[in-house]
Amino acid sequence: MEETKTEPKGNSRRDFLRKIETEMQAIWDEKKVNQADAPEDYSSMSFEEKNKGKFFNTFPYPYTNGRLHLGHAYSSSKNEFATRFEKMRGKRVLFPFSFHCTGMPIAAAAKRLVLEKKFAEEEKSAKVDKSKTQRGILESMGVPEDEIDNFEDPEYWLDYFTPKGRADLQVLGLNTDWRRSFITTPKNPYYDSFIRWQFNLLKARDKVVFGKRPAVYSVLDGQPCADHDRSQGEGAVPQEYTAVKLRVIELPEELKEYEDKDLFLIAATLRPETMYGQTNCFVLPDGNYGIFKMPGDQYFIMAERAAKNMAYQDLTEEFGKYEQVGKVKGSVLIGTPLKAPLSKFEKIYTLPLLTISMNKGTGVVTSVPSDSPTDYATLMEYKNKADVRKKLKVEEEWVKDYEPFPIITIPGEESKEEGKEALSEPIDMIAVDLCKKMKIKSQKDVKKLEEAKDIAYKKGFNQGVFSYGDFIGEKVSVAKDKVKDMLVETGDALIYFEPDKKVISRSKDECIVAKVDQWLLKYGEEDWKNFIKEHVTSDNFNAYTKTTQKSFEDIIEWLKQWGFSRTFGLGTKVPWDEQYVIESLSDSTIYMAYYTVAHLIQGGVMDGNTPGPLGAKPEDFNDAVWSYIFLDGEYPEGCTIAQDKLELLKNEFNYWYPMDLRCSGKDLIGNHLVMCLYNHAAIWEKKEMMPRSMFCNGYMLLNDAPMSKSAGNFMTIIDSCHNYSASATRMTLADAGDTLDDGNFRETVANASIMKQFVLGKWITEEISKINLEELDWEKYGEDFDKYDKFFENEMNRIIEKTYQMYHEMKYKLALKFGFHELQGMRDDYVLFKKDTLNPHLVLKFIEVQLLMVLPIIPHFCEYYYQKEFLPAILKTQNHREYPELIVNCRWPEKTADYDINQGKIFNFIKFCKHDFIVMQDKMTGFRKQQKQKQKKGKKAQEEKPEETVEKKTYDNCIVFYAKTYPEEQKIAINALHEIGYDDEWNLKEKPIAQLKAQFKDKKSLGKAMKFAAFLSDEVKEKGSLDPLDLEMPFNEKEIIEENADFIFDKITATNIEYREKEEGCDIEGSANSISAAVPGKPSVFFY
Repeated sequence: MEETKTEPKGNSRRDFLRKIETEMQAIWDEKKVNQADAPEDYSSMSFEEKNKGKFFNTFPYPYTNGRLHLGHAYSSSKNEFATRFEKMRGKRVLFPFSFHCTGMPIAAAAKRLVLEKKFAEEEKSAKVDKSKTQRGILESMGVPEDEIDNFEDPEYWLDYFTPKGRADLQVLGLNTDWRRSFITTPKNPYYDSFIRWQFNLLKARDKVVFGKRPAVYSVLDGQPCADHDRSQGEGAVPQEYTAVKLRVIELPEELKEYEDKDLFLIAATLRPETMYGQTNCFVLPDGNYGIFKMPGDQYFIMAERAAKNMAYQDLTEEFGKYEQVGKVKGSVLIGTPLKAPLSKFEKIYTLPLLTISMNKGTGVVTSVPSDSPTDYATLMEYKNKADVRKKLKVEEEWVKDYEPFPIITIPGEESKEEGKEALSEPIDMIAVDLCKKMKIKSQKDVKKLEEAKDIAYKKGFNQGVFSYGDFIGEKVSVAKDKVKDMLVETGDALIYFEPDKKVISRSKDECIVAKVDQWLLKYGEEDWKNFIKEHVTSDNFNAYTKTTQKSFEDIIEWLKQWGFSRTFGLGTKVPWDEQYVIESLSDSTIYMAYYTVAHLIQGGVMDGNTPGPLGAKPEDFNDAVWSYIFLDGEYPEGCTIAQDKLELLKNEFNYWYPMDLRCSGKDLIGNHLVMCLYNHAAIWEKKEMMPRSMFCNGYMLLNDAPMSKSAGNFMTIIDSCHNYSASATRMTLADAGDTLDDGNFRETVANASIMKQFVLGKWITEEISKINLEELDWEKYGEDFDKYDKFFENEMNRIIEKTYQMYHEMKYKLALKFGFHELQGMRDDYVLFKKDTLNPHLVLKFIEVQLLMVLPIIPHFCEYYYQKEFLPAILKTQNHREYPELIVNCRWPEKTADYDINQGKIFNFIKFCKHDFIVMQDKMTGFRKQQKQKQKKGKKAQEEKPEETVEKKTYDNCIVFYAKTYPEEQKIAINALHEIGYDDEWNLKEKPIAQLKAQFKDKKSLGKAMKFAAFLSDEVKEKGSLDPLDLEMPFNEKEIIEENADFIFDKITATNIEYREKEEGCDIEGSANSISAAVPGKPSVFFY
């Protein structure tokens, strides 16, 4: 919705930003600065040279089922910042943007509107929350009431939300070439033709197969439910269980009518290899179980939801149908004797377990107490506690003779040093061992049992060896499937699937797993998989973080055949089997190639209803034409498009490809991004045409909480731009984070961003007005610099270099830290040093550097102050260099010299002395304590009882203690930190416990060393450098303090200043703490 209920503070400043954003956007549109075309002739360039000079990056096109929100802005801001930065590096950049209409979301929402109208009277009587209806959702997006009925037509959504999405992104200021935008589905016949070509080619190259495969499935929709078709459960996949048949030996009275039937309790397990150790079975006493007639005249007792899943997995007489012949309460089944396959016991009993979920598995659980902590804790509770047995109606004979017994051994860990005893003994029963070590006493110790279960499963599978059964001596990881296959072959079990977590479709249906006929892409095929695996592990691919890299490698390993055909929803029809449409993830894998030619084919007309500049109609494009453009094929015989026109398209594609960057949320690694790699490999079959990098980020939080419409914690892009301006929104997005952890958009930060930009703009205007511009000669730059000018220039050189590095690594939060906050902090330090004698060259240099440092993040602001203040000012000066008309066409600023590290350390040393000496003076005079007390009492208390004036104590004498080296024990700690090292994020790679333990034998010294090491590591992290680990300073501290005494001591009341090396000591009472505090680079002061 375009209007919001609350307005942020400081509207005039925000409105000023919004005004200049509109003005700057109009200038950019007029100058067409966002448009990019391939050079007419780049034949003289090598492939590598061409790639170095261009930057083509893309974002997964969003669905057109609503207004775009901050989540879209967060991920696409990575593309946006990267695009503008690469342009500053002198590259030709292309960032296109389109809109996705394929699949279920729009069709399902339109269908819901129809159903809501049909059952409107029922909903009124049921008091349905209108805000959660589809009609209510559309109203919340600002859709007029009289227009909502139009949305019953799925295509109306495309016509309504697509232009709004584009408009919102234009307000945000995306550097997008909108000539290349389009929508998907047959509504856009050009794109429809492109997708048909792609799938015909995949089929021709044997990448497609037809068959039955387990898929997450919506019964209501009558088709598989892929990730993008879900309102809940994205990422869920079919999970395979072994459904073990526990034969009922003696029936309870309530089930006597089944006496002549083959009756089984069906227990779903993920650990078929442990069935040798069964001692009993569990059911939920309050659970509602069904009795279902199955093929072969067998009867299964299980939860009805399990029967529903089985009906769609070819496990019932008729696909999609199950026959329930009875119902039974879990409490009735308790005490029922069973025959359990593979168990050494001839008979086991059914016992109660209160933690069973009827919404997972079959509601029946096998019990293997040797290897399952929950099973062991529950069995022991029944064996040892008569009161528990009585309460839950468990007879002692059902548990008395049933003891856990070893079936899997976890080998002990041998010492790597010869002659040393083993580090751990073998474990015969991991569950028993864990329950004893973790002091688990009851089935109610849920948290501990979950932790123990995880350990038991991992150790059992990864390290376990069979000590009982048919595969003694074999590793569990190898023989697990053998046990499962044996159970299925003997008829004692069947394979059963269900989603690994709850899935709700867009049509509000809870999904199951079904084996359905569908067209499949053969992902996981060995040669195909190895091709992309080799690519992502090569130097030709960048995932930016180790975590993202590992995610890609893991997904490539497990992603298997992918069903791409659907019977419902919007989308391109499968070319050779038009009863199906291609689902939304599958038609979104190589459309980046279409971007390269879309501006000539469609010319920015989203649905392609009129031809673009090329003048070609949709029917002019066929498979041979697309192959000519994208695969350098032969000019098609009988082609209705002139060859020179097709050459224009080929020229564009060959220039922009391969894609340099794809940005996305982390949720798409598991499907879209890896599918993108697979399909690029299949279509082009060349390493050099594969995507070169993929950047992933976490989800977007709003004010520290997940974004949620139902919870009222939600914000669209247009809301944010209205409330805070595009500039403040962009700055807050940059500040939100860059890792796979969730980003956080804080409205307090957005409000503060308005003020920060306003204050910077005001400072620029005021400082330029003070300069005599006509007399300023750039040929004399640096001639009149004093040491403080040189300090400031040096720090600007450091920040230019550091900010460049952060942009290059796509660490935008840090780019903002260095290029905005830290740069302005350095300016403030410079002003403090120089007072009213700022060097005009450096003032203008700072303004230029500041605007360019944040140009990728807040371009509207930068453009305004460049055009209105900086450019007119610089053009009045003498011997200035050439400047572009627009800042968006400026290059990254050049350093005036390499950063002088020693000079930088001296600068920081002076700042430290200035600040720390004042703090110490205030502390010793009691001033600081007095201020804190005032803050504690608060303003109201002071008004009620005015505080007595306390005269500030002053001292005449000051001793500055400085140290040339660290004490020996601190040197050891510093050397340990150097030895361990830091990662790219300046985190210590491991704690220095081992290194320090070897050096310090007593706990007190070790504790001090650890504390000192932690303190230094925090400083390293904060500063982003190893400077805090310097063992000595590269300058004479005493000399530097003396040379800058006027600046350092101008707020110090003491008039007698004395300097002493730490080693000299001092016998004046109270000086001991000041002496011990002095370390290299951090002198301390004592007043007396």
